Amino acid sequence: MQQARDYRRDIDGIRAVAVLAVVIFHIAPSLLPGGYVGVDIFFVISGYLISAHIIGDAQAGRFSPWGFWSRRIRRILPALLVLLAVVTGVGTWRLFPVEASGYGASLLTVIGSVSNFYFWSTAGYFAPAADSLPLLHTWSLAVEEQFYLVFPLLVLGVMRWAPRRLPLAVCGVLIASLALSVVSLKAFPLGGFYLLPTRAWELLMGTVLALGVVPDVRSFVLRNLVALAGMALIGGAMLFYSPATPFPGVAALAPCLGAALVIHSGRGGQTAIARLLSLPPLVFVGLISYSLYLWHWPIMVFQRTDSLLLVTDSKMLERGLIFVASLVAATLSWWLVERPTRNRTKTPDRVLFIGVGGMVAVLAIAGVVLSSTGGLPGRFPPDALRMAAYLRHDTDDGANPCFIQDERPFATLDRTVCLPDRPDRPTYLIIGDSHAGALAPALREAFPEANLLEVSIADCLPVMETAAQSLMPACEPGLKFALQDLPRQRRIDAIWLIGRFGHDNIVGRRVNAIGRTADDLGRSGQRVVVVGPNPEYTAALPRILARAAITGEPGAADRRLSTQPFEADTLFKAAALEKGYGYVSLTDALCRERRCRSRTDDGAPLLFDTDHATPQGARLIARSIRDDLIAQSRRP
Repeated sequence: MQQARDYRRDIDGIRAVAVLAVVIFHIAPSLLPGGYVGVDIFFVISGYLISAHIIGDAQAGRFSPWGFWSRRIRRILPALLVLLAVVTGVGTWRLFPVEASGYGASLLTVIGSVSNFYFWSTAGYFAPAADSLPLLHTWSLAVEEQFYLVFPLLVLGVMRWAPRRLPLAVCGVLIASLALSVVSLKAFPLGGFYLLPTRAWELLMGTVLALGVVPDVRSFVLRNLVALAGMALIGGAMLFYSPATPFPGVAALAPCLGAALVIHSGRGGQTAIARLLSLPPLVFVGLISYSLYLWHWPIMVFQRTDSLLLVTDSKMLERGLIFVASLVAATLSWWLVERPTRNRTKTPDRVLFIGVGGMVAVLAIAGVVLSSTGGLPGRFPPDALRMAAYLRHDTDDGANPCFIQDERPFATLDRTVCLPDRPDRPTYLIIGDSHAGALAPALREAFPEANLLEVSIADCLPVMETAAQSLMPACEPGLKFALQDLPRQRRIDAIWLIGRFGHDNIVGRRVNAIGRTADDLGRSGQRVVVVGPNPEYTAALPRILARAAITGEPGAADRRLSTQPFEADTLFKAAALEKGYGYVSLTDALCRERRCRSRTDDGAPLLFDTDHATPQGARLIARSIRDDLIAQSRRP
């Protein structure tokens, strides 16, 4: 057990790999699409190191819950509270009321180490975008703290009644937690991601190593092979996983087992991987890894939503700026906050706990004020408040009962309402994702003379070949029904494919996949129309317009336009000409020379977030679609 508690430079190196992976994934996900597994690696490292202290002290009969928690307070709270103070100050200055009210609520849950429950309960397809929530990353800290509230009780209980059964008890809980994690992928995926019962096994994997039940690897060659295999598992997960990978579940085994192998290989002696991980730059990043994890996320959020650091159109410059600012902030936090507060000589217990208690009280008051006052709306002028109010999108108002989101099964679709069959009317079938769901009610208004059938499912592009990759359980059966069964059962005059086709780095593949879908439908005698992507923005459009109402800055929205919908539009036009399916260009309808309409006739923003239409915006877009289709029908 003692060896697990000795300082190892290579473990700081693993920390560096983990935190850099998370930071790179958040700043530039295309560079490291599976970098989020760095959090899981942290869990294994934490389970290894801290379990060793708990179990070692318990076996020696000197474990003190207060002593343990006072060390945790020194380790976790000072840097966290300084971050919360800074972010709360910036948030009170820059966040609009809807955002500030939610921030206040999240702040209270972070203080109570239950933010994972908050973000789980408030998550949803149309919830505020993840990269607009300054404290979202604290969910993993909450999971750890909850684990270390429960785990010492497990150890003390087993040590009292059956001390020799501790490894068996730990392994039993590990297996149960892993099994629950696997089940959660289909049964309750959001809970499986955020909550301790489905994450505990990752920390317990480190605990198993700390218990010493796995024999050390004494052979030099085998030890290096084990370390190499561990790094291969970690690297493979980081490179080949993506946000679409069902996670955690079985997929989390690779990075967790990889971290465990690297840690364990270093117990028996030095390895080439350990020497690499012990290089000074990696060790330093490992030392500041906690502060780097804390600071990188809010820095990124405020830059992307509000251009707080620098106004720039260059993604490369913005990413580099966020990375450098995060490293600087983390270094200062480690040097000025973490180091002195961990040292009892420099910061005695009395001073530390008075300071921590005072900061907690002040932050709690701030959280209560922000959440209870609706985000202090008096900070902003009326025009800005009116525009910012569109940031609150109510998805439960019954506007479109046919749109399937979250974990609702396809079998719940009301076919009477969503698949009308009034005789002697043209019949059009809408198939698509949340963009289709946002437009469908307005399209019904724009085509009152038609049967408008709708199969719209969140996160479900109208492409059968990729349906199994969607996290929405309704996607695969819904698309099979819409693309294969329904066209054989009903006479359909046209099938409209609508989706968010141009928002990532695989636009070309999406266009090709839609083209294949159109070909398949065309060969079965169906007329297909693809509705191209609407303009998108790099931050929520109401926020951009509200900020412009304060600054008086002209053309603010056009400067925050995303380029990818325009790139997709160009590819779709060429593909439509080549393959012969119909195409409606929303960028042509709403934009001229990369200057796009951002408001409707009554002054409402076209979108309520970066890409989804408001009801008013949907009506404007639906009229554009109708005009384009009528014009197409008149062409020879």
